[in-house]
Amino acid sequence: MSRSSSKLTEAQRLALMSLLGGSSSTEAAEVAGVARETVSRWRSRNPDFIAEYNDRRAAAWESGMANLHALLDKATSALGDLLGNYDTPASIRLQAASLVLKTLRVPELARAPDVDAPRTSRAVSDAMAAEDRRQARVGHEDALIEDALRDLEKVLSENLKKTAV
Repeated sequence: MSRSSSKLTEAQRLALMSLLGGSSSTEAAEVAGVARETVSRWRSRNPDFIAEYNDRRAAAWESGMANLHALLDKATSALGDLLGNYDTPASIRLQAASLVLKTLRVPELARAPDVDAPRTSRAVSDAMAAEDRRQARVGHEDALIEDALRDLEKVLSENLKKTAV
């Protein structure tokens, strides 16, 4: 268990385990005995919850990838044997070849967790603060652009009035 999990409530731990098991926020909320909005808030604004979710998801991914890598040699040998054995029916060899080709695209299709996602409460808090600052900056820039557009419209309107006279 990571450092963040000790900071979670029992309801948060139940929701977390449910989410990690593939449940939706609604299902996780039912398991935890809270409202769906509560789980959504935990997922988006609670640094301890987010860090624990990111950490456990990344650990599960890393473990799964390690297991797949351990099987990779056996799997490719078995597929190679099937493809090279002309006593095997063509349909089976075609399926094996198709599987190899589809597998080569797995990294594109898999939903790997963001390996750079913050995995501690402090890192999540820092990332959230940085995003808040970015949003404020973008909002300020949008306001400046709107002001400039209003000024431009005013100047254009005045110039149109002058040319119409």
